[in-house]
Amino acid sequence: YSNGNLVNGATVSLSQNNTIPGTSPIPNLTQSHSTDASGKAEFTYRYEAILDVNVTKTSGNDTYTGSGVIRLLRGKTEQITVEIIK
Repeated sequence: YSNGNLVNGATVSLSQNNTIPGTSPIPNLTQSHSTDASGKAEFTYRYEAILDVNVTKTSGNDTYTGSGVIRLLRGKTEQITVEIIK
């Protein structure tokens, strides 16, 4: 998976660790989807946000993981490529 191949069936999770005391979590902020045959997972968010991206894929006895950060802007489509490694 770290060789540039597209990965079908990986779990992609978007989340944000809310570390400011006294703030309420944003509803539906954390979402997870599986990648399709083209290695993509699509999410729709209403508000701008900076989110952590975590990807996992289990193949046999091996687990591959990767992570990144994405900034969402209102009215724009954003993309991130995450490489997963064992």
